[in-house]
Amino acid sequence: MTGKFREEEALNILDALADSVEELGDEEIADEFQRAGRDLNAEAAAMQQALLGFVTDHQKQVLRQEHSKSRERLMNSSFRLPQAPIERRTLLAKTLRDAPPDLTAQFRNLDGISDDEVTEQLMELAALGCLPEEP
Repeated sequence: MTGKFREEEALNILDALADSVEELGDEEIADEFQRAGRDLNAEAAAMQQALLGFVTDHQKQVLRQEHSKSRERLMNSSFRLPQAPIERRTLLAKTLRDAPPDLTAQFRNLDGISDDEVTEQLMELAALGCLPEEP
């Protein structure tokens, strides 16, 4: 048998099982679990945890992908920033000082952040349109 055939056969079996479970009432399902010596509440809790874990993992994966795409867009943008680190710090300080009141920044003390963080903040501000045209 080929892999494609086995996959199709497995899907047909799962569909048939799902159909038979759909036809059973709640009490019949509970009886089936009891006859099999399985705890329905424990099985339900385990299933809930598994599904929650799957959803959480999926959401984290989507967020990581979006973060990666955003970061890549920022890093590949062609913003003309000053060459010297002190000039970039001065530009960041001026931009934050002159920024609209609804713009907030993570860093209050610019002396406490690295040159790379200054550059990253400037690129993010440029992407938001908050930097002057010619720094």
